[in-house]
Amino acid sequence: MAPKTKEISLDTRKHITELHKKGKSFQEIGKILKLSFTTVSYIVKKYLETGSVEIKPRPGGPSKLTSRAKQMIVRSATNKQMASAQNIANELLPSYNVFLSAQTVRNVLHSAGLKARTPRKKPYISEVNRKRRLEFAMKYKN
Repeated sequence: MAPKTKEISLDTRKHITELHKKGKSFQEIGKILKLSFTTVSYIVKKYLETGSVEIKPRPGGPSKLTSRAKQMIVRSATNKQMASAQNIANELLPSYNVFLSAQTVRNVLHSAGLKARTPRKKPYISEVNRKRRLEFAMKYKN
């Protein structure tokens, strides 16, 4: 996927079309507004085809989650580190009346900067060995 770039404002788009109407070339417009030739040509082409440079809404359904629900997902993931995405989704169901898949929970956590990690393996130390280790450490302590 290409990196996301900043969207050109509506004022700039209108300015591009005005300069084009005055007879400026794409390269001249690009130099004036510090935009690439391709960007200018796309905007002018869109204007000539549709007669407008309005920024249309993009496809896709509205989000199921409010920002508050997203915060709750992140909070429950950080508080209960061993909770699975499915468990977090099941916790959210009664409080927000929203059915979520585990993948939706993972997407929210990923966008919040959290990553899935497996815990470090620690050797089992019996109670007897724990006491012996402590005695050894206390014996050679400064």
